[in-house]
Amino acid sequence: MGGTAQGGAGGTKSVGATDVVTQTATDVVTQTATDVVTQTATDVVAEYVKMTGAGRARLVPVSYVDELLATLVAGGATVVEPLAGVPVEVCDIKGRAAAGELIVADVRTIGAEFSPACRLGAEIAVAEDARVPGYVVVCMRKCCIPWVAEAVEAKACPAEDVTVSATGAEEQASARVSRHAASDAAQVVAAYLACHPRVEAVRYPGLKTDPNFARATSQLVGGFGPYVDYMRKESPGEWHRFTATDEDARTQIINFERVG
Repeated sequence: MGGTAQGGAGGTKSVGATDVVTQTATDVVTQTATDVVTQTATDVVAEYVKMTGAGRARLVPVSYVDELLATLVAGGATVVEPLAGVPVEVCDIKGRAAAGELIVADVRTIGAEFSPACRLGAEIAVAEDARVPGYVVVCMRKCCIPWVAEAVEAKACPAEDVTVSATGAEEQASARVSRHAASDAAQVVAAYLACHPRVEAVRYPGLKTDPNFARATSQLVGGFGPYVDYMRKESPGEWHRFTATDEDARTQIINFERVG
């Protein structure tokens, strides 16, 4: 799968194999929430700088986001998502940026932990985090174009003035665990559909036979997302989408077969 997902920093306590085996996803979420509950908005911003490979990041009120994006588009920027289209494709952020295109990557749907957009060349990456409700995290590439940086700064609020939500830490940790579980389930479902007697074609970036596989493994981190598109033999040319959830993959396959 993609790259290797980066985990949060732990303490120095040695954990035995038995302890690890008995941990559950709920334990991980609870521990993560406990670790970050004392974080400030400045800490949250710094986390996104690292995840996206940015040079800096700012918090922009949600009410200003559309206006900010409109300003950037008017200046020649193109807003993209790492995963888009039907059948699903991986946006070539690295290639398009290298060709001189001014890319704004909206990673709110896939999750910033899956896409180091600024490291790949995006001028801006727009993310969201439950710890700072009412704001988006706008990450700027190192050596960001001056007018782009000025547009962001004009809408941003000082992180020192933003209060971290008391319940946001657990909510954000849970959302990340859920996204990774959905991605893992999608990988299983895609492999299943690829061998299904009634399926003509399958598109999922995590399949080695997918035309986006090479790009996905070099530009996504920790997984390939929840979207699996497939074409039935009885309806050639018509793509259908399966969006995986964090539910057990086998259960999702059984439910898929029941629906038909």
